[in-house]
Amino acid sequence: MVELAIKSMCTGCSACCDACPQNAISMEYDEEGFLFPCINEELCCKCGLCQKTCPTLSEAFDFKAPLSIYAGWSEDKKMLKNSTSGGIFMSLCREVFSQSGIVFGAVFDDELKLSHKSAFSENEALSMQGSKYIQSNASGAYKEAKRYLDENKLVLFSGTPCQIDGLFHYLKKPYENLITCEILCHGVGSTAFFEDVISESESLNGSKAVDVKFRDKQKGWEDSQFKITFENGKTVSQFSYYSTFGYPFSLGYSNREYCSVCRYSSPQRIADITLGDYSASDKNKYSKEKRKNGISIILASTEKGKQLLESVKGLSLEEKDASLVGESNPALRKRQNDTAKRNHFFEIYKNKGYEAVKNAYATPPKQTVTRFKYRRQINFIYNLLKKLRLK
Repeated sequence: MVELAIKSMCTGCSACCDACPQNAISMEYDEEGFLFPCINEELCCKCGLCQKTCPTLSEAFDFKAPLSIYAGWSEDKKMLKNSTSGGIFMSLCREVFSQSGIVFGAVFDDELKLSHKSAFSENEALSMQGSKYIQSNASGAYKEAKRYLDENKLVLFSGTPCQIDGLFHYLKKPYENLITCEILCHGVGSTAFFEDVISESESLNGSKAVDVKFRDKQKGWEDSQFKITFENGKTVSQFSYYSTFGYPFSLGYSNREYCSVCRYSSPQRIADITLGDYSASDKNKYSKEKRKNGISIILASTEKGKQLLESVKGLSLEEKDASLVGESNPALRKRQNDTAKRNHFFEIYKNKGYEAVKNAYATPPKQTVTRFKYRRQINFIYNLLKKLRLK
């Protein structure tokens, strides 16, 4: 029997699935709501390609120190408005499409199932835009990307760092026409728990959910909302990190087990380009309007990644020092999640169900929500009193 990575160390990247020449591996959800490879022993020919492809069973492909770090945003107001942060991803897509390239990214289908798809135009790539805090099923995407790479077409492949590493291990050799773009990942939340959140909201609003935005910016980038749009035209929203889904996710309670020991949580990066929220200590030097619209942190870790960024028209980029941004983003340092609470979250979820875990772990205290809502006023008064005390 072929043995892959133990469950606690599996990233769910799907590389083993695409590597199998017999199509004997499928990605299936476990009882916690995470993707794991399932081997059909009747089809398996014991060739071992899945084991040789698994990133966990080998060294990470290549960690790189960033060549340049930027704070940046798109000057295209429509693109910026529809993004989670600074609209950088769609700006990269636009440049790749101008070179007749293909883009891969995570897309929700009509049933709100998340998987990796290819796009050949800006209009097709729009559904890839925006953060999605559950794991996409990338099976099939690596095979498709390799086909276009072998045809010498430019490919931009976006995903979580573990998915990028999965792609590298699947390809097994470098391609000059491949550019990889990873998110600064804080872990992936449970798909089953996410679906329960959506199902509850559908029941309360009497309509099918047709769209979900994990970080809607209608009220501003720093006040992003978990927003659900329904078939009947109604929308509901909560502060992203204090929503039923976002609160346990932000604390690491509803995340995949591997995420608590993620080796990609590091200042050394796996992809050509890394994107995330700009949260460094000098963030407040930017105007209120800039902060409302969104600012991205961008790391270019290879020359071709840097060249692509510099070739994109309509981007504002300000180079930053690594020491300034390193301490401000948890995904740039070793992960330190509370595994005991994470395990207890899923113990309750599996044994007692959604309502029980919602009450125990997914409902923030009222004072926490109030403090977040009025944090700017509190910070203003605090800083004013601090200045007066210094005088």
